[in-house]
Amino acid sequence: MYVKSLTLRGFKSFASATTLQFTPGIICVVGPNGSGKSNIVDALAWVMGEQGAKNLRGGSMADVIFAGTSSRASLGRAEVALTIDNTNGELPIDYSEVTISRTLFRQGGSEYAINGTACRLLDIQELLSDTGMGRSMHVIIGQGKLDQVLSADPSQRRALIEEAAGVLKHQRRKERALRKLEGLEDKLSRLSDLTQEIQKQLGPLARQAKTARRAAVLQAQARDAGCRILADDLQQLRSQLARYQKSEQTLTLQREELAGNLAKQREKLEQLNADAQQSDLAGRAANLWQQLTTLTERLRALGALAEERAASLSKPEPVPSGPSVAERQKHLARLQSELAAKDEEALARRKQGDAAQAVREETTRKVGELTRITQELRQEAQQKTQKSARLERELETAKARFEAAESRLKRAENAAEAAREKLSAARAEQAAHREETVVEGADAASRYRELAQAEEAVRSQLEKARDQLRESEAKAVAAAESETSLRQVLTASSSQAQNAFAQAAKPQGELASLINVTDRWEKAIAALLGTSGAALVVEASQVDAGLGALKDSTGIVSWVLGGGESQERIPVGQGQSAEITGVIPAMAAVEAPRALHPALKVILADSYLAPDLAAARALVVKLPQARVGIADGTVISKYLGSTGSGGVNRIQVERQLRLARQAAADAREQTEEARAKVQASTQELSQAAAASAQALKTLRAADAQAAAQAQKRALREAAVRGAESEAQRSASEVDQAQADVDTCAHQVAVAEKACSDFAGSEDLAPLQAAEQALEQARAADLTAREKEAESHLALVAATQITTNLRERFQGEVKSLERFQLRLAATKQREIKHAQDAQRMLQVASWCEIFARQGAQVAQVAKTWRESADAAREASSQAAQQLRREIDRLNGELSELNDLSRRDEVAAAEYRVRAEQLTQQAQERYALSEEELIASFGPQQLVPDPDLLARKAANAQETAATAPEVEEAEQGDNEGEEAPNTDTEQGETEQDRESCSEQDEGLWRPYDRAEQSALLEKANRAIARLGKVNPLALEEHSALEKRFEFLMGQLKDLRTSKADLLVVVREVDNRVKEAFEQAFTDISREFTEVFARLFPGGTGSLKLTDSSDMLTTGVEVNARPAGKNVQRLSLLSGGERSLAALAFLIAIFKARPSPFYILDEVEAALDDLNLSRMLELFKQLREVSQMIIITHQKRTMEVADVLYGVTMRDGVSRVISQRVAPVDS
Repeated sequence: MYVKSLTLRGFKSFASATTLQFTPGIICVVGPNGSGKSNIVDALAWVMGEQGAKNLRGGSMADVIFAGTSSRASLGRAEVALTIDNTNGELPIDYSEVTISRTLFRQGGSEYAINGTACRLLDIQELLSDTGMGRSMHVIIGQGKLDQVLSADPSQRRALIEEAAGVLKHQRRKERALRKLEGLEDKLSRLSDLTQEIQKQLGPLARQAKTARRAAVLQAQARDAGCRILADDLQQLRSQLARYQKSEQTLTLQREELAGNLAKQREKLEQLNADAQQSDLAGRAANLWQQLTTLTERLRALGALAEERAASLSKPEPVPSGPSVAERQKHLARLQSELAAKDEEALARRKQGDAAQAVREETTRKVGELTRITQELRQEAQQKTQKSARLERELETAKARFEAAESRLKRAENAAEAAREKLSAARAEQAAHREETVVEGADAASRYRELAQAEEAVRSQLEKARDQLRESEAKAVAAAESETSLRQVLTASSSQAQNAFAQAAKPQGELASLINVTDRWEKAIAALLGTSGAALVVEASQVDAGLGALKDSTGIVSWVLGGGESQERIPVGQGQSAEITGVIPAMAAVEAPRALHPALKVILADSYLAPDLAAARALVVKLPQARVGIADGTVISKYLGSTGSGGVNRIQVERQLRLARQAAADAREQTEEARAKVQASTQELSQAAAASAQALKTLRAADAQAAAQAQKRALREAAVRGAESEAQRSASEVDQAQADVDTCAHQVAVAEKACSDFAGSEDLAPLQAAEQALEQARAADLTAREKEAESHLALVAATQITTNLRERFQGEVKSLERFQLRLAATKQREIKHAQDAQRMLQVASWCEIFARQGAQVAQVAKTWRESADAAREASSQAAQQLRREIDRLNGELSELNDLSRRDEVAAAEYRVRAEQLTQQAQERYALSEEELIASFGPQQLVPDPDLLARKAANAQETAATAPEVEEAEQGDNEGEEAPNTDTEQGETEQDRESCSEQDEGLWRPYDRAEQSALLEKANRAIARLGKVNPLALEEHSALEKRFEFLMGQLKDLRTSKADLLVVVREVDNRVKEAFEQAFTDISREFTEVFARLFPGGTGSLKLTDSSDMLTTGVEVNARPAGKNVQRLSLLSGGERSLAALAFLIAIFKARPSPFYILDEVEAALDDLNLSRMLELFKQLREVSQMIIITHQKRTMEVADVLYGVTMRDGVSRVISQRVAPVDS
């Protein structure tokens, strides 16, 4: 596995898409400072999941996007793609080539992908977790990473070792398990509180359910009696309403006869009134006389008003003041002549201004032309002066270059001579030594491989033994948790009084805990025992002591007398057979100590166990005194029944407790056996590891001897190659210096010739003449400008005077027009007033004529009024007699209406009462009026109260058991055909028919007094019961089921907690083992690497707390040769860098990763230490790929591929060169 390629798009200085193709071995990236080499390291860290902007040498994550330059705009996103060769399958993914890409947008969004498929950052971290690449990124040693290693505390150094050991995924697994544990603890606490609270509620709910059953029976009796009384009242109200309806019909006929007579009399009266109204001449004459008098007065007033209005309109209009029209026209003519004179004067001034402007433009043109000529002459003179100075400078520069070239030539000749002497000395030293061969330890290598295989086999056996140990420990923890929860259930169900009685009477235990029940019948036996299951088994002599301890204690205590020390459980007996298939006596399913047999026979007398409800009912019909229990905990008898246990099923809990104890004992035995196997395997592993380490040490000693000789040989060859390259470089420098001397001599000769050719004086006469002509032109231009300004001022003054006169003339014209308009308006008003006055005089004459005519008509109307008064008096007497007859008929009709209304009010009261009774029946009993009378009317027979009680009990039993029976039938008979259901329905109908035949003699006729007494008695009984919870039965059943469900959940949670604890211990063991092995190997490698980098010195790694391998830190002790210091902070800068490199390389060698990225880590090393470091790099090249950012030539020489990075205009570019590997 190695890095195959890296593609950068818009990342930092790599604006264009740039791809670097990598191969196994050492790859060096070189280039000048600031060219963007370290950006390649940042890109590798970023694409592998780095989240810290400071670690990427930026202020924020957006700084990794290309920010733009002066010639190139900024980009909107950065993308890096890393391709890894996975041919060996080291990455846990089914691809031979894996491409990891990361994209960041400037808006803040980011994307991750693996082989083009979108993923999360966590997926990338999980993918690379087994390769040693984690949060600390120890495979990337960037700039400043050595200082971080040196300044790191022991815990941070431990993190580097853990990351190299590959335990990060185990730690993440442990973190997830611990988070789940925290959640489980909260859930366990809530569930425990909830189960305890539900357990406290079960007892009171059982009592409420019993009260609800009694209340249901009483309510059935009260309902029956109430319905019958209500039906009797309703039928009586119906008969009263029928009687009132008949009386209403008779009164209606009488009212209709009186109404007919009354209508005839009213018609006569209306006829008289109509005749009187038609013959009322007196009234109409009086009205006419009044209207004519009023109209005459109004006409006379209107005539007077018209005469006054005519006099007012006859007055003349006032004449407007001011000059006359002729005077105003003369003034306008005078102003118009003045305006014409001023216009002529302004025109003359404008012509003078135009002439002055033309003269000024001509002088300005001459000044501009002379100025251009003068500037051209000045530039020509300046260019000549500059050329002369430039030639002189070139000559001086050529002479200086010639002298410098001669100096470089002398230095190059001296350096070449020294390089030849150094090469001769290096070749002589190489010839003086002969290479010594070292025989490799082949036997040691084969011995090490054999011991390593044996160690791996023992390690696999140890893992299997540890798996068995963890499994047995988990079983033991689960069994212990189950036992504890069951004990808590039993303890929580005990009351204060029971605890006090138990301490004093010293019982053998509860009855349920001393008996064994067949698995199928646990709930049935618990239901048959009832509260006796929780009874304490005591001797007769201890009862008094227990009763004496019950003072001031709350709760109920029950006990069973039993003695003897024998606890052996034997069958109680078979009892009387029921002779029904599947039905057995209850005692046949119970085993108990012999001393308890008499008590159990009494408690379970006439008790049987049936497989289903049908068999139980059949047995109850056959044996009326029998109590039958069903497997689901339902108990029925002839008149009573119950379902559920009413609390904790102690028999089932005791059985589960015994099973939990047995499981815990078995788990402990398995744990001890597994622990013994683990200890034996651990000892074998220690022995195998010791032998393997010894063989490895022998093999490494042979490798170290060969490496030392190879290092000396490499140093000599490096010295010869360095001398040869230096001699070649010196010779090339001599040739280059000689060429520079010849070139400089030629340049000096050319410069001297150019200076001699350019000789002559500068002619300034044309320039002086041009400047004099320019001054004269400027003076003429100034004079022309002054004349133009004077003409312009005179023109402005004349124009202003003309404008004022024109405005004055226009104002006078408008004033004249307005005066003429006022005169015309005055004449129009005078004509209109004359016309209005003539009309007013005519209106006054008409009003006088109409007033005289109205007075004459009013006198005629007064005569008519006096003759009509006599006729009206005779008609009034006839109308008075008709009104008295109508009043008599109205009185009789009113009496009949009052009688009818009284009957209607009484009938309405009966109807309201009937509606109230109907509504009462509907609301209270859910019965309509017809249903109530049909079912509970006085004509119906009344059942006996005992029969009603039995029916209510049976209904409750059926309602309580129906859901459970249906669930059981659905679970057991799912998928069966329908004929079974038909058979059951037939059996149910037969049972009802038999019951109805038995109850035929329990019905009697209706008696209201008896039903009233029965209703009052039932209401008093219900009142004595107090508050009744009608939902107690359903709530009790639901709460009991919820309690059982929560107990199951509690057990599951405790099992999960045990499993998580096992996972945490397993992870801790794996982390501890992996860290121990990694620390041992890294410590050994650090000692060897430190000895090679610091010859004669000693270095070691030390644990801060060896007793706790999970939290201990790591200290680095470094002691170079000749120094007595071991603390890193007391070393010199180069020694500190070298010590940090020794620690990192020890990690690389002990736990190699697929590749490493090193950014100028050897910058602070001298030539000798660099040679030592490069030898270590060569060793690492065999197992890992190395990408090195460097400026060192020696490092470049050992590279397999060179990449050069350059920068132009702020954008980085890459070129590559493959080189042949150097043989060592």
